[in-house]
Amino acid sequence: MLTPGAMGSVPAVTPAAVVSMGGVLDMRRAVADGNVNTRLFLGLPEEFPQQFAVADPIQNINPKVPVTCFNGTADRIVRPTGCEGFIAALSSKGGRGQAVLLPGAGHNVYLLAVPEPLLARGPEGDPGLHRRVPVARGN
Repeated sequence: MLTPGAMGSVPAVTPAAVVSMGGVLDMRRAVADGNVNTRLFLGLPEEFPQQFAVADPIQNINPKVPVTCFNGTADRIVRPTGCEGFIAALSSKGGRGQAVLLPGAGHNVYLLAVPEPLLARGPEGDPGLHRRVPVARGN
C-alpha cells in the first residue's frame, strides 16, 4: 500500500471502471506460478516487499471501482487463478467485479475465443457507456 505523501498516494483521477485482459492482478501469485515477466520487473516479493506493495493490484484494491477481468483457461503466462482471486478479494472488500474465463484461450489470444462482439457495460445506471466492442480476429 502506498504511504501517505508518496507519489501516487492521492491520485488525480479515479477510473470509473477497470477491464483487465490477461493482466497480472496478483503479482505475488504470478511469481509463485512462475511468471518470469513479473519477476524480472520487480524481483522477488521477499527481496522487494515495498515495490510489490505499491505495484501489486491485489494489494491496492479500491472497492469503489468495478473490475472485469478476462483470462483464458489455458493461459500459462498469467494463470486464471489470479483473475479469480482478485475478484474474490475485491468482493470481500465490498466491491463489484466479474471474472470472465475464456475456455481454451491462452495468453494474448483470448479475444479469438469469443465468437460474438461483447457488450461493454458502464457503471450501473449509466446507459450512455453501453456499446458494442468489436472482437479481434486472427489471421
